[in-house]
Amino acid sequence: MTIDQVTPMPALMLQFVDPSTVGVDPESGVIPNAMWHCVQLLGEISVAPERVRLVVTGDFVRSVQERLGEHPAAEDFDLQRGSGLVAGKTMPEADGSIDVLLHSGFFSTDLNPEERASAADLAVRTVVHEAHHVAMRQNDQSYETPADQTWRDRNFTSSADSIIDEYRAEAGASTILVADESSWSPLDVLNALSRELGEVTASYQEHHDVEKLAFQVGTACLIAWRVMAYIAAADVIDPEKSPVTFEVLSNPRWQRMAAHSWDKFREVLAGIQPGQAVLTQPEIAAKVEELAEILSNWLADLGFVWVGESFKIETWYFDDDDFMAAMADQS
Repeated sequence: MTIDQVTPMPALMLQFVDPSTVGVDPESGVIPNAMWHCVQLLGEISVAPERVRLVVTGDFVRSVQERLGEHPAAEDFDLQRGSGLVAGKTMPEADGSIDVLLHSGFFSTDLNPEERASAADLAVRTVVHEAHHVAMRQNDQSYETPADQTWRDRNFTSSADSIIDEYRAEAGASTILVADESSWSPLDVLNALSRELGEVTASYQEHHDVEKLAFQVGTACLIAWRVMAYIAAADVIDPEKSPVTFEVLSNPRWQRMAAHSWDKFREVLAGIQPGQAVLTQPEIAAKVEELAEILSNWLADLGFVWVGESFKIETWYFDDDDFMAAMADQS
C-alpha cells in the first residue's frame, strides 16, 4: 500500500525499528496493508487526525519513557499489567498533539501468514481502542477535579475517571469490531490482583510507609478495575459472549473479590456512551462521582479502607492466603 494523502490523516512514525523488518519502504512510501488500515482507522475516529501520530516502535518501553521524560512514572514503566500486557498506549504531547504507540512486532516480516493475520487483527483492535482515547482527549472528556477535593476523594475520582475512559474506549472498539469472544478472564484478573495485594501488604510490614501502601494498593486495584471495565464492555455489548459466565459467578474468588460490587460497577458503566460521543462536564462528573463511591466500597471489600484521610488494612485481611504466602516468601 502506498500512502496518497488527500484528507487530513495521522502521521506515521517508525521508532527504534528497521523499516525493512516491518515491511516499510521509506523511499517509495510503501507500507503494509495492516499498518495502513491502522492509520486510516485512527484518522476516522480521531477528532483532529492531523494532530495525531501512529508510532510503530521496536522498543515500546523506551518510546514511553522518552515521552514521559522526567516524570516519576518513567523509571517504573513496564509492559506487565496485572494478568495482561500493554498492547498500545495513547500519549499526549506538550504541544497538544497525541502519539499512539503500537508494537512493531504486530507487523514483523518474520511472521508466517497465519501469525501475520492474527497479529494484524490485534493491531487493528488495539488502534481502534486507542483511537477512542484520542477522540475523548480531543473532545475534552476528562473529569474536572474540584479544587477543594480531599486527597482520599481525589484518589477515587481519578481512578473512576480512568476506568470510565477505558470502558468508553473498549465499548467504542466493540461497536466497530465484532470479536468472537473476550480475551480477558475475570478470574485471571482477580487472581493477579490478589497476589499483588498480598505482596504490597507484606512489603508494608517492613517499610511502614502508609502513603506508599495506599499508592501501591490503589495502583494494583486500578489495573484490575480497568480490565474489569473491558469485561463490562464485552458483557454489555453482547451478553451471550460475556466472559462473566455462570462458572465465574459461582467461583469462590469471584464471590470473595467482586460479587458485592460487580452489578453496580457494570450498571454505571453501561449507562455511559462510547468514546466518540461527547458528554457534558456535569454528565461526566455525575458518572465519575457515582463510580468513585462504588470503588470505595469495593476497596473495603478487598480489605482496605479509608477512615477520614487515614488508610487502613482490615484485620481480617491478615488471614488472606496470598498475604500469608507473600509473607512467607519475604522471610
